[in-house]
Amino acid sequence: MLLYRFFDEAKIEYYSNVGLFILSCICILNTIYDYDYTLCAQIMKYYMIADLCFIPYNKKDMIFHHIFSIMMLEYGLQNIDWTTNFYSFTQILLTECSSVFLSLYTIVDCSEWKNKRLKSQVVSLLKCFFICSFIKYRIYDFYK
Repeated sequence: MLLYRFFDEAKIEYYSNVGLFILSCICILNTIYDYDYTLCAQIMKYYMIADLCFIPYNKKDMIFHHIFSIMMLEYGLQNIDWTTNFYSFTQILLTECSSVFLSLYTIVDCSEWKNKRLKSQVVSLLKCFFICSFIKYRIYDFYK
């Protein structure tokens, strides 16, 4: 929001998606190994704060999503003992599985490939993976 004017928007989008990919992998690994939910929530919160500084003003939905998520994470960090009540946060972290494919799709789509046909096939495959994982983790499993 504040710093996007000083940088190239395409580079901001690329690095934001690289950060999202890393964050999503951390969240997935945390749910697999039940490592430290408080640490994972702190990493998510600070990633969103940093990312919020670079979001253009025209992406109001993303700004709202980041601010609301930061508030909910902070509420959880202050009021919930995630060592004993980690099931609900695990469900939220599992929604990040679809973010892996979303970030990979945008990273691949923004990159230059010599073989345009292969790039379009990889992008289509990642879109399909994103849609399938979005339906499974953010709709089907989340409301089970």
